[in-house]
Amino acid sequence: MISGDPDKEKLFEAWSKIYEDYAAEIGGQEAKMYLQMFKEFTILDIDYKSVLIAIEALEVYKRFADTPQMQTFSTFLNKTLRTNYDFKPDNPDYEKHLKSCKTRSGSMKINLDLKAVSFEALKKKQESKQGAKLERSYFVGVLIALSNHAKYNITENITVLEYCTRIKQLNLYLEHLSKK
Repeated sequence: MISGDPDKEKLFEAWSKIYEDYAAEIGGQEAKMYLQMFKEFTILDIDYKSVLIAIEALEVYKRFADTPQMQTFSTFLNKTLRTNYDFKPDNPDYEKHLKSCKTRSGSMKINLDLKAVSFEALKKKQESKQGAKLERSYFVGVLIALSNHAKYNITENITVLEYCTRIKQLNLYLEHLSKK
């Protein structure tokens, strides 16, 4: 319908058609997106908490930094935070490197928080079954996830077709990443 004052039956038919098109486009993609987001969120959460544990261990047990167990922490920190710090106890920059690791872990926390918003919105959607009214926060969460993937802001003015296409593209990208 383009103009006029349609009756309720015609409006219902139009909305039904929109919903059918939406369901056909999305299909099981939202469920796939939820599972992938869960996996990414969980891995990021574990990595972040592990980084905090490694930093704390290297702070508390500095004098044991040369032991194989503590070297495991320093290797993990360097790999996860993409650094190349020397965590030998006699290194004058030891404390400076730990401080830098704490700062870098802050960006992990920001990424984790962003992922959590997206994940919680998708989780809410998965928990609400057919016929339940979707809340605005769900769509905002999905738009944030899509914006993060696209690396630019996607506004609420997106069309249903664009929305569906972007979700498909994100899921294809995530599937490709998971196969690597």
